[in-house]
Amino acid sequence: MNLFPPANYRGHIDVVRDGQVLGWAQDGSQPRRRLVVEIYAGGVLLGAVRADRFRKDLAAAGIGDGKAAFSFALPSPAPDRATLTARVAGTHYWLVDEGGAGKSGDHGLVETIPPGWSHAIADETAFRREQQALAHTWTFLGLARDLQKDGDWFRASLATREVFVQRFGDELRGFENICPHRSYPLRQGDRGNGPIVCGFHHWQFNRDGLAIGIPNCRQLYGKLPHELGARLAPIEVATCGALIFGRFPSEHAGESLQDFLAEGFPILEALSRMPEKPQIVREKIDANWKLYVHITLDDYHAPYIHASTARSSGGHLDPREITYRQFGAHSCFLMTSDTRAFDRMVAGCRDGSYGASHYSIFQIFPSLVVSLSCSDNDNWHCCFQQFIPQAHDRSLLRAFVYPSPLSAYRSRYARVTRLLTDPIRNRLALLVFRRISREDRDACERLQEIHRTGTVPQLGGLERRIAWFEKTYRDAMNVDR
Repeated sequence: MNLFPPANYRGHIDVVRDGQVLGWAQDGSQPRRRLVVEIYAGGVLLGAVRADRFRKDLAAAGIGDGKAAFSFALPSPAPDRATLTARVAGTHYWLVDEGGAGKSGDHGLVETIPPGWSHAIADETAFRREQQALAHTWTFLGLARDLQKDGDWFRASLATREVFVQRFGDELRGFENICPHRSYPLRQGDRGNGPIVCGFHHWQFNRDGLAIGIPNCRQLYGKLPHELGARLAPIEVATCGALIFGRFPSEHAGESLQDFLAEGFPILEALSRMPEKPQIVREKIDANWKLYVHITLDDYHAPYIHASTARSSGGHLDPREITYRQFGAHSCFLMTSDTRAFDRMVAGCRDGSYGASHYSIFQIFPSLVVSLSCSDNDNWHCCFQQFIPQAHDRSLLRAFVYPSPLSAYRSRYARVTRLLTDPIRNRLALLVFRRISREDRDACERLQEIHRTGTVPQLGGLERRIAWFEKTYRDAMNVDR
C-alpha cells in the first residue's frame, strides 16, 4: 500500500464547444486499452462514447499511442456547461474538468504564521490555557459501536480532562469523570456496562448526573440525596454516523456538530460505517499534539521521511496533480487535479453513490485526521487517527484501521477471493500504517527536543494546510470563553 498510490485512470474534459464535449481518457496500467466514457448533465446520464480517437498532442505527451480522445455530441438544447461531468464507465473515476466550478488552494508561497504559534508546545502554562479554550470545541471521543447496549459506557479524554459517555436507552449522555463529592474517578476502565456508582463512597448518579443514592445521606448531611443537589459536570454529546463527539458547554459554543463539520459531515458519516471491527492502534508520543497534526498537513516531507512508502516514482508531489480545500474549520488533500472532486465526494457520500478513486486525507479540527487510501487494485482502507493531548510535550495516538465501506467496482474473481485475501490485506494495511506512524512520530519527537518558541516556519505551497490550521487555531484561542 503506497502512501500516495497512483491512479490507473487519467483523463480530462478539455473543452465544450459547438455542441460537443471533447476530451480524453486512458488506463495507465493498460495504455492501449480503449476506455468508454459516460457523459452526465446534473448527475443524469446523457450517453457514452469510446475514447479511441487519435490526437497528436496526446501521443507527443506519451499518453499511450495517442488513441485516447473522444468527442461526444450533446443533445439539443445543450445542457448548462457547469452541470457537465464525465467518468470512465464501470468505475468511480471522474475525468478532470478544468472548466468546472470548484475551489482549491493555489500552490504558491504561503503567508507566514505568527511566532506565538508554538507557545503551548514549549510551555506547560500556555498548554493549559490552550486546552481550556479547546474544551469547548467539538472533539472526537469514540465509536458508537462500543455503546450498543443500555448501560454501556466508554472513557475518553476531552482537552486533557477525563470524561465518559454512556448509553441510557436510546440516548447518549456524557459527563466529566469526577465524583462531585471528593473528585474520585467514577470510571476506571476503558469501557464497561453498569450504573454510575463512585467506588470511593458509593454515591450513585442517574442519567441526568444527579446524585440519587448517597449512603447515610440524612444522618450525614441532614438532607435527602435529591435535596443535596450534587451533580456530575455534563458534556454535550452528538454523533456523526458511527462517530461520537463531545465538548464542555459554554455560552459561546452554540454551533451544532453538523454545522461545525460543514461539508465534512456526510463524508465522515459515510466513511465511519465500519464493515467490520477495526484494528486499533495506541501509541505514546513524546511530542506535542500540534506537531503531529502539522506533519499530517505537510505534503512536502513524504519523499524523505516516508521514502519506502511514498510514491514509487519518488520525488515531490506535483502541485498540479493535487487539490486542497478548506471547509469550515477543516481542510482536505485530494490526490487529483480535478477541482470538482471534493464537491463530487460530498454529494456522493450524501446519496450513497460515491466510490473511491484517489487518495484523500481530511483534517478535522482540532485533532482528528481521516484518510482513505488504496491497499491494492480496487481495495481501499480507511484510517481514523486522533492525537490526544496529555502535556505540552506528550500525546497519545489512537487510530482505527479498517476496509473502506464505500462501494467499489470489483471483478467477479476479486469478489469471490476477497474472503481469503481480506485478512491478509487488512494485516498488511495495518503494518504499513504502523510504519508510517512510527516515521512521523520519530520526526515529531526530534522537533519537540529542539523546539524553541519564536521560530517562524518557512511554509511552501505543499504546506499550505498548516497555515490554514494555524489560522483556525488562533481563532479558537481568541474566542471569549
